[in-house]
Amino acid sequence: MKYHRHEVGFTLLEALLALFVFSVAVLALVETINTMGLASTEARQQREIVSRIESLMLEATRKQTAQQTQEQQKGFDRTVKEAGVAYHLKMAPLELRNQDDQPLTGLFSLKATASWKDGGQEQQMTVETWVYPPLFAPINY
Repeated sequence: MKYHRHEVGFTLLEALLALFVFSVAVLALVETINTMGLASTEARQQREIVSRIESLMLEATRKQTAQQTQEQQKGFDRTVKEAGVAYHLKMAPLELRNQDDQPLTGLFSLKATASWKDGGQEQQMTVETWVYPPLFAPINY
């Protein structure tokens, strides 16, 4: 009578192969989570920079101190540095004419540029708009 021995369980090769497949899956998952974290951090930084640019542009166009009214008439060029980001604001008069070739006075171009380093590389974001300061002048009743 022949006796066949049935072995139950995994061989060493099968266990190593299963461990390898599991390791590859875990490494892919860790890489995905890391990439999502970096994207989230970058998006948050971009939102903060956009928010600060909007704030600086509002300040430049809405405040009506005597100095700023004078600056708005001839334009200005200034830089603000905060948290590793340099914000450069430039406001200059626009020389536009309407369809009847009449000059449109009081219009200004406002350009805000944010510059920062990210991963050793220089990054930059620019926003530009036209402004009509009398539109935002306070109303005296």
